[in-house]
Amino acid sequence: MEHAIIRKVPWEGLEKATNGFSEENYIGTFQSGKVYRGKLDSRDVTVKIWEEPKIYPYFEQDNEDRLRAEVFLLQHEKLNSHPNLVKLLGYCCEGRNKLGVVYDLKPLDTVHNLILKDSFTWPQRIKVALGFARLLDFLHTGSHLYLPTLVRNIDAAHIMLNEWFLDISGPFEQGCWVLPSMALSLPKRSEGFFGWENGFVEGYYIAYESLDCITILDVWSKLEGMQEYNPILYDFGIICSGILPNWSDSKTVCLSGSYGYIDIWCQGIWNLQRDVFSFGVLLLCLMAKRIYTNDDRLNYAPYIFLWAEKEYNLKKSMVGVDKFKFSLVHESFKKDPSFYPGDGPKITGWHCYVRNVVPVEGH
Repeated sequence: MEHAIIRKVPWEGLEKATNGFSEENYIGTFQSGKVYRGKLDSRDVTVKIWEEPKIYPYFEQDNEDRLRAEVFLLQHEKLNSHPNLVKLLGYCCEGRNKLGVVYDLKPLDTVHNLILKDSFTWPQRIKVALGFARLLDFLHTGSHLYLPTLVRNIDAAHIMLNEWFLDISGPFEQGCWVLPSMALSLPKRSEGFFGWENGFVEGYYIAYESLDCITILDVWSKLEGMQEYNPILYDFGIICSGILPNWSDSKTVCLSGSYGYIDIWCQGIWNLQRDVFSFGVLLLCLMAKRIYTNDDRLNYAPYIFLWAEKEYNLKKSMVGVDKFKFSLVHESFKKDPSFYPGDGPKITGWHCYVRNVVPVEGH
């Protein structure tokens, strides 16, 4: 098995890349440390450093083991090309207090921070949810050689959005319009984004060999330099995978994932369903504009999925409420021109089906 060449970076290199781990480059925390923006050899990167966690169980050598496992994992041929997994550039291992990695990732922000700032739109949130769902499906599928991979600490703080802008400088092919349903059966030739004057992004096209046409799949708001919100998983602190031959479950058995995202009724049980449950909580955070913070933990606030269950039971007790039309989507999204009212109950149903709170039509 051939691994990509990953460079060893001295601790001083990490300090220089982040301007001394400065506040202006600080992005946030993950389960076992901090993450920063940085520049390495004039390249925009993300720097992650491990620290002894203050609110999670920690044993001697835990972080060293996590660093070694991550370096191995992100070089594996099965995983290193997936678009929703972070790409590793280098690592630092200079003792227990000087552990870090450098990612080939120009970070916009974590999903956790963006939800708190309320700074991304409905289509962008859906794009994040679908992108991460594709990653989970990929990890959970496994193969004849390897067992499925369980993330086990899914958290909005562990998902970074990359700061990548659409390139609309290429040629724009002219043609007629075809309905997407008709286009599904046609052989694909090329695809890309198109724009009008002044660099405004207008939509997305696919051109086909069999017809001189362009199919518009999605039309976004005209935003100059529109950002592509691609979710990138960057933490693997308690991951369980057949790819990691020496990663014993005994090292992580006492860990229960991230606060706010764990299934509190299944402590000590690790399976695919627990990852899916945590994804359901992530989906709820995105659509309800709610996030579980450290202040919530300190104040013993209820987990978000418990809030959702309370909301459902309240609505269910009201006369004339259709349980299949119940929606937890934040009211403000109804003003978004890209939001379709029927999406609210459907997405709420997906979340609640995972949580097993609400019966969903068709299931």
